[in-house]
Amino acid sequence: LPEVGWPRRVSTRNGIDSTDGDGILDIVDTIPLQTLNLPYSQTDLTIQLTGTAVVNPLPAINPYYTTSTINKIAGVEYRIDGGAWQEALALDGAFEEAVETFAIEFTATETGMYTMEVRTINSVGNASAIDEVVLDLVSGVPDGSSHSFMLSNYPNPFNPGTTISYSIPAKAAVTLTIFNITGTRVRVLESSVEKNAGYHQVRWDGQDEQGKMLSSGVYFYRLEAGDYVEAESMILVKSASLF
Repeated sequence: LPEVGWPRRVSTRNGIDSTDGDGILDIVDTIPLQTLNLPYSQTDLTIQLTGTAVVNPLPAINPYYTTSTINKIAGVEYRIDGGAWQEALALDGAFEEAVETFAIEFTATETGMYTMEVRTINSVGNASAIDEVVLDLVSGVPDGSSHSFMLSNYPNPFNPGTTISYSIPAKAAVTLTIFNITGTRVRVLESSVEKNAGYHQVRWDGQDEQGKMLSSGVYFYRLEAGDYVEAESMILVKSASLF
């Protein structure tokens, strides 16, 4: 199969982009990726966090079957303090696509520090690099609270759309706005929308307020939640090589 532009694990032994060392880029070389939406939220002694898993779908070469893929996310797993691997939950009900969002819920028996490791498995059995998160379960935490604000988007760079995730520690009116590199507002995704504490996601399709697809470049997204303001950058790349 031809190279389609997705990041793969590079072999430092022979310097080629092949995980099995044969120098040929094929499905066995595909390594899934995952991103965790941090910070996490805590209710009593239960930790909840979400994330996104993605793998190069390797679309069929035949143009008559462009919707067919031969590589998908098969599952996301986590373990606590080096224990047994457990299954995360697919938010759409099943792990069966090249891009999946997932949720993890862990309930501890007592407060304290815990280490959570997360990995993703694709349909050919390859596992991602393990992400490690240190969980600090504290006592006296209000229901549904999180430890701080959070703002991120995935994928980044993206084409044509991306999902913006944010977390707020308390109920607040939220405004989420997209700006171009000159500071001109191009899209308001949320405007003074009352949101409960916890995690939220908003999809941006790369279009402006008039439904026109924007050009490649750097864009900024700004979160206003009560008195809190945070901005991050993202890159829109109009290239078929992203997926």
